[in-house]
Amino acid sequence: MRTISRIALLFLAPAAWCQPNDAPISSLANEILSTSNPEARSIFLASHKDAITPPLVKAMNDLAGQTYDRRQYPKALEMYKTTCEVATGIADRAGQATCLYGSGLAEARLSHSEEALALHRRAVELYQAVSNPNGSASAWNAIGVILHRRGELQESLKAYTHALEDAERSGNDIAMAQTNTNLGNVYKDLGNLRAAIQSLQRALEVTRKHQMDQQSAWILNNLGNAYHSQNDSELALSYHLESFGIKEKQKGADPADLASSVMNIGLDYETLGNYPKASASYDRALELADKAKSAVLHAQLLYNYGELLRIEGKLGPAKEKLTAALEECEKIKDPSTAAQSRVSLGEIAVDQGRYAEALDLGRLSLEYARKAGEIPAIEHAGEMVGAALHSLGRDQEAQAAFEEVIRITEELRELVPGDQRSAANFMSNHTSVYLRMAELEIGRDHLEEALAWVERSKARALFDVLSTGRSDITKTMSDDERREEEQRRRDVKRLNEQLLQESRRETPDKRRLSDLATRLEKARIQQRSFEIALYAAHPKLQVQRVAFAPASAHEMAAALPDPSTALLEYSAIGDNAVFLFVVTRESFKLFKLPVTQKELERDVRRFREQIATRDLDYRGLALSLHRSLIQPAARVLQGKTTLVIVPDGVLWQLPFQALESAPDRYLLQDRAVFYTPSFSVLREMQKLHDQSKIARPRVLAVEAARVASAEREVDGLRQVYGSEKITMLPAADADEERIKREAPNYNVVHLAAHGVFENRNPMSSYLILAKAGKPESGILDARSMMDLDLKADTVVLSGCETGRGTGDSGEGLIGMTWALFIAGSPTTVASQWKVESDSTSDLMIHFHRNLRLSSKAKALQQAALDVMKKPEYRHPFYWSGFVVMGEGW
Repeated sequence: MRTISRIALLFLAPAAWCQPNDAPISSLANEILSTSNPEARSIFLASHKDAITPPLVKAMNDLAGQTYDRRQYPKALEMYKTTCEVATGIADRAGQATCLYGSGLAEARLSHSEEALALHRRAVELYQAVSNPNGSASAWNAIGVILHRRGELQESLKAYTHALEDAERSGNDIAMAQTNTNLGNVYKDLGNLRAAIQSLQRALEVTRKHQMDQQSAWILNNLGNAYHSQNDSELALSYHLESFGIKEKQKGADPADLASSVMNIGLDYETLGNYPKASASYDRALELADKAKSAVLHAQLLYNYGELLRIEGKLGPAKEKLTAALEECEKIKDPSTAAQSRVSLGEIAVDQGRYAEALDLGRLSLEYARKAGEIPAIEHAGEMVGAALHSLGRDQEAQAAFEEVIRITEELRELVPGDQRSAANFMSNHTSVYLRMAELEIGRDHLEEALAWVERSKARALFDVLSTGRSDITKTMSDDERREEEQRRRDVKRLNEQLLQESRRETPDKRRLSDLATRLEKARIQQRSFEIALYAAHPKLQVQRVAFAPASAHEMAAALPDPSTALLEYSAIGDNAVFLFVVTRESFKLFKLPVTQKELERDVRRFREQIATRDLDYRGLALSLHRSLIQPAARVLQGKTTLVIVPDGVLWQLPFQALESAPDRYLLQDRAVFYTPSFSVLREMQKLHDQSKIARPRVLAVEAARVASAEREVDGLRQVYGSEKITMLPAADADEERIKREAPNYNVVHLAAHGVFENRNPMSSYLILAKAGKPESGILDARSMMDLDLKADTVVLSGCETGRGTGDSGEGLIGMTWALFIAGSPTTVASQWKVESDSTSDLMIHFHRNLRLSSKAKALQQAALDVMKKPEYRHPFYWSGFVVMGEGW
């Protein structure tokens, strides 16, 4: 859990502030408030008895409110106190309620929370006595904000609930927006992201309807925070940037308000791995916080800056900033950020071997989090406490701590709104505790239990979908929602095609390309946020979460098809270590590999780049990576001719088949290889396939690329399968609607199409189709692939970079292949880089010919060996780019 800056929505003034005052009354009110001497003021009031009326009290409240809006809080507080004296003297309960409420706001701004709470509670009583639900809603909201900041989340939630009841009773939609924003903030901190987003979206609809730009900016900031909490950082960044853009245009913008957005932008950049931009954002936010003299923001920024430095490995400077943050938090009574600072300091202590100190820090944070009810904070602190206990050799206590965190994680994932991608985003940021449990079990020599925890860390969202089926967002949409969803989909496709067309011109217009790219990114963000809001509003659309019981090593061994097959499951566990679990019919072994995570990250990226660019200097890494990743298990792998590889992280980018066991001897020459997100997912894929087999095998061959090699490739498939078993879809007919209509009827679908990989958002990667004279039919993106409802045993994507994606720590490779798994195909054959067309055609024809006689993995192996025989195709670039993903038996 990271500290993000939330803005409480306190823009609703009591009704008495909203009407203009008569000039003589305003003048008299100003004269009374300007008289600082209490004795002189009493004399003045006595001489104007007839003028001391509720309208005068209202005018005094208005002047105090204007002073508050100018951020002159001490002066505003004195003005409110004077107004309360006058209102009490004439028994004006309505005016007294208003000045008590205003006094409470000023006291809160001056960090006097107890005084503020007492004033707001008295204001609630008076507002209720005079039947002013608008006023009581405002006071309840103010109470909730203070309790929220003090970490009393459940009490805060009760206050906001009262506020919403009063706001609804008043029929004031702006009051409801105010309350929904505050409810959204507390729901987020309680870990209920579905309720948070639902509440914030309701508030945003109102403020946009009333063109309340400043308030909309506050809500956008908070929505960004909710998306950040579910690890949807691209979406979070777009909201925070939009919020900041609106705030920056406001005349006399509050520097504290600006600082909150800039800090959150820095958090998003940090999560996205852009540390220089994160650091620059924090520097700018610190300047703004100091200008605003906001101790709360300054403390939060010190914490976030310290955490960034810790992640970068700069432990000394990180400790300085985190210690300073903790000291400031204790001064200003910000227990939430203080608790998070302790956890980060504890993680540094663990890294430096000071385990007892780490444990003390973690327990203090955990004590606060439990008392406050901050569920994500319990998760964060609990994992660090478990790590410290494990390092101290207290494994039973460590196990209990980790199990509590895992239970919380499983509960929180139930409350994540959105489709499969949202669940995957969330889980990819919550796998570390599963791996800590695996490390603990390895230390006990409980290897089967360790493997079970590794399996539990992988592909949970995908497993849920395969087990229970896809959610259909259109089922419960209203007509308006359906029209909006369709319009947003068309906007994305239209901009995508315009960008594609412009890029294909002989001399593309760079300015137009940049403009189209910006508009496309905005349209994608709007489409994504609209969908998540729909899922938040319609919880029944959520993919059903299922109980997960990973197979034992014995069950894995029994599921292997023959003694010549081995399962290799990789996992980065513990402090920079990499482990390999090997399961065969005869044995189950664990190997700690002679390479660190950082070394592996460096070497894999370099090796992949060498192969993808036809670099001749690749053999050194081909040999060294084989020594690190395969050679330790050489004895167990003797006689094994098929390897089922479950990669982890960066290993999803490694073409294992191109590794060399000896100079000029490739792994592929000895063994067929295929890849799967986890063994549990592989088993579900097999079940799915068994249930959806097509009785009469048929092949759909789509020639979507208008190039000679694609024509030759598709013609070759006709010769392989025979005209009676294959349906050819020529380029002129290969539009999205035709493919959606035809693809579910075939057990093999072959798409000869150019692929475009979107690095920032892999689910926006797409195939380029022929337009067939129809608008918006030239793109088939990964998002649309999920809706194909396939029965196919195998889908072949014969194009560039169709097998690329984001190698998340939890879900495997997010991209086109992931989408096709969800669509119903257990196996995808796809490419890892921009392949060469002629060698691809040869490879594909050989693959299909072999597929009729052997397993999918062996069919691709033999096809690659056939291509490799040609001297001009000897380099791995030509034959190792395509891989079997999913089920390769």
